[in-house]
Amino acid sequence: MFSIINSSLNYRKAITVLVMRFLSAILSYAVVVVFARVLEPIEYGHFSLIISAMTIGAVFCKLGTDVLLIRYLGEYRPKKLFALSNGLIHKSLFTVALTTLFVVFLVAVYSYSLENIYYVIAAIFIFPAFVITDVLGAVIRSYGGLISAIGPKEVLWRCALIILVVSGSFYGMSSRESLTISLLGSGIVLAILVPFQIKRQRRLKQLCGAVTNESQIDRSEWLTTGMPLWFLLCSRVLVRLADVIIVGIILSVELAGVYFAVSRVAELISFVLSTVNTIIGPAVARGYSAGKIDKTQEKLSFVALFLLISSCLLLLIFLIWGKEILSFINPNFVQFWPLLLILSFGQFINVAVGGAGVVLNMTGHEKVNGKILISTAPIILISMFVTTKLFGIYGAAIASSIGYIVWNFRLWKALRTFSVFDTSFLSISKIIKY
Repeated sequence: MFSIINSSLNYRKAITVLVMRFLSAILSYAVVVVFARVLEPIEYGHFSLIISAMTIGAVFCKLGTDVLLIRYLGEYRPKKLFALSNGLIHKSLFTVALTTLFVVFLVAVYSYSLENIYYVIAAIFIFPAFVITDVLGAVIRSYGGLISAIGPKEVLWRCALIILVVSGSFYGMSSRESLTISLLGSGIVLAILVPFQIKRQRRLKQLCGAVTNESQIDRSEWLTTGMPLWFLLCSRVLVRLADVIIVGIILSVELAGVYFAVSRVAELISFVLSTVNTIIGPAVARGYSAGKIDKTQEKLSFVALFLLISSCLLLLIFLIWGKEILSFINPNFVQFWPLLLILSFGQFINVAVGGAGVVLNMTGHEKVNGKILISTAPIILISMFVTTKLFGIYGAAIASSIGYIVWNFRLWKALRTFSVFDTSFLSISKIIKY
């Protein structure tokens, strides 16, 4: 009876995550469309570069703690190691906050030499909450919370961005003014939500019976796991977003905006993967720790089947209606339909491998994961610089997609070598008997 109830609760949580992520994807797409239509091309390019730089900077400042928290809290909770959980949470929040403030200080000092200082000020205003919400969200997710983990940044912040930029345009503000107001105002919204998340994670700890006044530090263990993980996450976000910045530096700010918009559309193919990874990460950590290998693999195989259906459907939509989708964003983007197809193919390969990197991290093989990406990332980044210089915006897309293919193939090969699990489309064969 209890297993049925627990199963029902797990499915409800999974559905909740899917709904939240789906809403997040819609809002992410809405941000791309609204900003592309409201702002002038050069301001939209600035927005693209700001968001890309903030995302890269956030991964650097989080020091891998968002993934580290999910892994170790998932391990500590069933073992009732609440003092270690407490220590990890406090240490993570303190270290991340200190690193974020240091980065903000450096950017503030450097910003005096920049031409568009008002954008930098707006980004600095958002950045601390932009980082901390992810760390708090990881804690909340580890204790069973979903909406309060995903909602503030994925939903409410994006809603604020859209409302404010549209309001600025409606009241006759220039593109520069609308963008600045949108960034500053959304930063205030996100900052207001941070105390709410702090209170929420404390409440969830109480409900789980995990409250303790003791705090235990396992610095060597966390550093041993966290440092390779940090390098891994930094390398991954660079592979994902450096192409936008490279296009902006080598070509133009306006083309950076185009590339950003098209790449965000292509990433819709893998948004389901990023959604299920939110569920799979903690589930694999718990299942592997408890020795439930077959049950965990069964879940991974059903996820692979779901990913196959969703990714093939979206790829087909882009093939048939890709031009109409780009025209909806901005009529001037239609000519970049081949760019969408190139980037979409790279995303499809990413989905075909599944959450191989996540599973490696959650089963104690984060060093293997890190070595693969750290050794692959420099080659991808150098290729992006060279191909963008030689072939323009399409060169950047080709290098990005080839990089995804090489990286994901190496991840899958490592997963099959060092782990008992398989996350790829090939694992679907394991559930055909069902």
